[in-house]
Amino acid sequence: MKIAFYTLGCKLNYAETSTLQRVAVENEHEIVPFSNSADVYVINTCTVTDIADKKCRNIIRKSIKQNNEAKIIVTGCYAQTNSDEISKIYGVSLIIGNNEKNKFADYLKNISENYSNRQVELISASPNKEMAGQARHDDNTLSERKVVENNIEIISASHFAFNEGIMNQVKNDGEQIRNDEKNEFFAAYSIGDRTRSFLKVQDGCNYFCAYCTIPLARGRSRNASIKEIVKQANEIASKGIKEIVLTGINIGDFGHSTNETFLDLIKELDKVEGIERYRISSIEPDLLKPEIIDFIKSSKRFVPHFHIPLQSGSQTILKLMKRKYDITLFSDRINYLLKTIPDVCIGLDVIVGFPGESESEFNETYNLLKSLNISYFHVFSYSERENTLSVKLPNKVNHIEKEKRSKLLHKLSEEKKEIFYRKFIGNELNVLFESKNKAGQIHGYTDNYIRVEVPYDKTYLNKIVKVKLIEFDKEKMLIKGKLLK
Repeated sequence: MKIAFYTLGCKLNYAETSTLQRVAVENEHEIVPFSNSADVYVINTCTVTDIADKKCRNIIRKSIKQNNEAKIIVTGCYAQTNSDEISKIYGVSLIIGNNEKNKFADYLKNISENYSNRQVELISASPNKEMAGQARHDDNTLSERKVVENNIEIISASHFAFNEGIMNQVKNDGEQIRNDEKNEFFAAYSIGDRTRSFLKVQDGCNYFCAYCTIPLARGRSRNASIKEIVKQANEIASKGIKEIVLTGINIGDFGHSTNETFLDLIKELDKVEGIERYRISSIEPDLLKPEIIDFIKSSKRFVPHFHIPLQSGSQTILKLMKRKYDITLFSDRINYLLKTIPDVCIGLDVIVGFPGESESEFNETYNLLKSLNISYFHVFSYSERENTLSVKLPNKVNHIEKEKRSKLLHKLSEEKKEIFYRKFIGNELNVLFESKNKAGQIHGYTDNYIRVEVPYDKTYLNKIVKVKLIEFDKEKMLIKGKLLK
């Protein structure tokens, strides 16, 4: 079969899609561009915001229009938490929950053998309340685990969904306890990019922040063993890839499944020959321990770039969000980073317009960000998600105010990035060139995540080259460099 893939969302999704593509090829299917007519379209979805949900629905409908005879497979976080919505889109053939991606080859085989069947199947995704109680969770075969209602087959083996039909218990603070669910770990890494690979080291989250549905979509925190991850890193190195980005839902929480730690993991990965750079995609402030920072300072391969989800600079709002740190701890971590690794690049995530965020509390966030010597931050307007605690919070912030606050922080972020970039003008830094020819230019990043542009030369692609940083380009938000022979 000809199979086309489309990925929405985070780096973890890209790693998983790349792995699903390899599974398809290993089973003698042909991968074609998503814009082409295909026999099967696989859409790996995201549900972090309502905008993400809308994008997912649009892509599903687009794939159906491209070939209304094709089989449409929907997987990922939106599929896990909103399978009812997806099943109402005429033309969808199969909905696969996150916990079932390990069986992707079996589902492709089933589709290939029953291509004319237009019935919708929901596999290990969240069914609605009425159906949830009917599903048989103790069987393992496809045929024995089906519940049929209104011509929709529901095949449910895992229990990430937040509804009464699935044995969720709720603590007073709203944390979901699902001790009986079988959380498998789907190992994944990407190889589509010639220079960089996203390596999944962890999945799931036990934090249950008030605004976030991801624990419901991904389940409890779990991981592969260090031994298995090192094996995958060696596989990536054998393909000539120079940089690995460690990805997961909450990677600093690594080790629940194997009684290991994130520090143990990065120490072992640092020994893998052939990988010249490791980058940590994101790590929670409370899990970024001083010993991790100390190790990365002395590391041969881990780069001085940290992305940290702050979310709010107001202690009041952090408490409402049910974050697991306070402003003092966060500031201490930032200051320790700057003291230990002076050239470090520090990026943050910030949410504006969380329920209860007054102008005064927004100003606390703004002033904290302005005062800290950080490099950039990503700004997200609060998006209300079903089945989260924040839905019930009073004092909602209107759209106009959220947009105003978002613009203020975007402007501040650009100012911070310019200050950080300009600090290195005149320096000679190593750049890994990653991009193709763009208007006669080639682009890459320094180890501390400064984007650099030089005249195109294909011999520099996937090479780490010494470059002198010459001039800041405000329009492109990068530094123009000069190659040093």
